[in-house]
Amino acid sequence: MAGARLAQRLVSRKPDASVIIAGDEPDLGYNRVLLPDYVAGACTRHQMQTPESVDLTTLTETRIDAIDLQRRVAVAGHERLQFENLVFATGSTAPIPPIPGIHLPGVMPLRTLANADELRSEMHRASRAVVLGGGLLGLETADALSRQGLDVHVVHRGSALMHRQLDDQSAELLADHLRARGIGLSLEASIAAVEGDKHINAVTLDNGVSLETDLLLLATGTTPRVELAQTAGVPCNLGILVDDRLQTQIPGVCAIGECANMSGQRAGLVALVNQQADVLAENLSGGDARMPDFVPSTHLKLEHLALFSAGQTRPEGATEDVVIRDRTHGIYRRLFFQGSTLIGAVLFGRINGAAKIAAQINSFTDSSTREQLAFGY
Repeated sequence: MAGARLAQRLVSRKPDASVIIAGDEPDLGYNRVLLPDYVAGACTRHQMQTPESVDLTTLTETRIDAIDLQRRVAVAGHERLQFENLVFATGSTAPIPPIPGIHLPGVMPLRTLANADELRSEMHRASRAVVLGGGLLGLETADALSRQGLDVHVVHRGSALMHRQLDDQSAELLADHLRARGIGLSLEASIAAVEGDKHINAVTLDNGVSLETDLLLLATGTTPRVELAQTAGVPCNLGILVDDRLQTQIPGVCAIGECANMSGQRAGLVALVNQQADVLAENLSGGDARMPDFVPSTHLKLEHLALFSAGQTRPEGATEDVVIRDRTHGIYRRLFFQGSTLIGAVLFGRINGAAKIAAQINSFTDSSTREQLAFGY
């Protein structure tokens, strides 16, 4: 996603620029956020893909094996690609937890379009699925599988779903919503073993519970893909280290997206990835743009549920909050303040005013503004 957007922005700014995208997947750039929708049949392959530009040279199924920074050459098999500027947009991988039986057929992550195609193929022969991980991707995929008629169970090691994005009350409401939809939950649990002979048929949890299943979807987080950069001598630490211009310590070498680490922050959200691509496109076109302060926000896409969070939802220190709760209509809205500054928000069931709230975070709010934000007008 990051590389495709950057390339599009570059050719629009500098039509005479020579831009090469090299990727080891067989497909062009596509929106990974839509993978659960693709699994659910809510969008097509074509709708996911980034529009192709005639001004780009796109090399699919092309794995860069090495980078020679001295000669400014990227090596792909027998091919040598000369460059003036190099951008790492290698994203991340889904770590495979060391669980006995984890490599049985029917166990898979959901990071690529190929993963999604495999999952779509498998789920048409399945009636039950277990999702390991109660974060954003895990829950959206669980929802997608449930919409396809599968009996779905989510296993999550934490005591609250989406702990990083939600407070305890909204996490509990989310759990109640999923259970009401028929999606099973095992919180504060992990998978001890995957059972099966030639294909998965069950998982055993660390509390001894056994869950019969035809599929196991791994949604346990991501690891930045930095091996190529490290081998080339680019400084890395939990990602490729970049400054607020997306530059590494090596002139002409940059990084964006989930592989990049800017001031300890990794881009796991689409809005931040897009912003990085836009800033870097301007800089590679002769400008001097810098990444502004970014307020993380999350919009969970589940059937029949609106859920949004932004900023700090589990703040430390002295804070105040404004809470609106309508149990009859399933509405919960909570805004967090430090003094007169809005620092975070959770909107459950009704998310009107979400964009205004996100824009207001880290800004001064008087009493009338608080009321407007709380009620979403």
